[in-house]
Amino acid sequence: MSLTPLQPAGRCCSAVVPGAWPWYRLTALVLCLLAGCATARQEAAARAREAERLAEQARSAQDRGDAATAEVLMAAAVKNNPTNCEARLELSNLLVQTGSLDAAAEHLQRLIDQNPEDPRGHLRLAQVEYHRNDYYAAEHALNTALKLDPQHTEALLLRGKLLEVRKNDELALENYHRAILTDPQNVETQIRIAALHVKHGRPRQAAPLLRSVIDNTNACPAEHAEASWLLGEAYAQDGRWAEAAMALQSGMKGRELTSDQWYQLAYARRAVGDFRGALAATEEALKLSPQDTTCLALQTELRQAAPNALAGQGASGGTAIPVDLRVPQPSGTTTSARPIQ
Repeated sequence: MSLTPLQPAGRCCSAVVPGAWPWYRLTALVLCLLAGCATARQEAAARAREAERLAEQARSAQDRGDAATAEVLMAAAVKNNPTNCEARLELSNLLVQTGSLDAAAEHLQRLIDQNPEDPRGHLRLAQVEYHRNDYYAAEHALNTALKLDPQHTEALLLRGKLLEVRKNDELALENYHRAILTDPQNVETQIRIAALHVKHGRPRQAAPLLRSVIDNTNACPAEHAEASWLLGEAYAQDGRWAEAAMALQSGMKGRELTSDQWYQLAYARRAVGDFRGALAATEEALKLSPQDTTCLALQTELRQAAPNALAGQGASGGTAIPVDLRVPQPSGTTTSARPIQ
């Protein structure tokens, strides 16, 4: 009897290697993975579309002046698509407008981590730190922004502000002039330059800039008021008291005056013979600073110099202000009238 020879090991097509997956199982696994990737891509695309829809609604709410609704909608947009850098940047701006500086800084840091080559994230973070009075952190972020974009107008403007904090006014002025070269119509830069000229006794350099701001229809009401007040200070330095009194009066709109500013207004009104208006201004100043000796001296002088005017019988005018009264000093600029853009 003959025996059938054994097949050599591994030659039989039906043999299965222990531990190996059959080809049909591998195929099924690959198809499942591909289907899962396609589904994930579809879901990501749907989230991105929803995020953009929410962002558009947020922008519409912001245009209507509804900052609270805009913030909620933009936050939802960022949640739906965390990689949308533009939405995150817009959200940080909205948070700044509503005073949520800590939350804005957190989003800006995430934005920088996602897109470190975009100077806007570094600049916005620097602006937030400036408003939080953390000037060291502001300078650190600003330096990075300027390395990425050395001619950025807002970055140069912020550098000037930080230099003013350091009392380096001349270098601040250099940075403001660099900023104005890149954006000649930037209202805040014009006001900052003019304010430094007034501060250092250069009223005739300040006045043209301030008049251009006042005539600028794109300037906001707060900027018009700031420019008018500074123009009044410039006219006062130049001895143009009638124009100074008018400009200071215009600059009062929409702002709360300090004791020194009320004194400035009283001094200018007295210089043009408006005794009643001057006395009213001294009273406002003394409400804020009851022990101000120079303001008390001006009030006393007014009551003694013009009793008829104060009794409503007309202004006597023309009497010079006594030399022992303190000459008003420039009050300086306020914080930017506009929110972070």
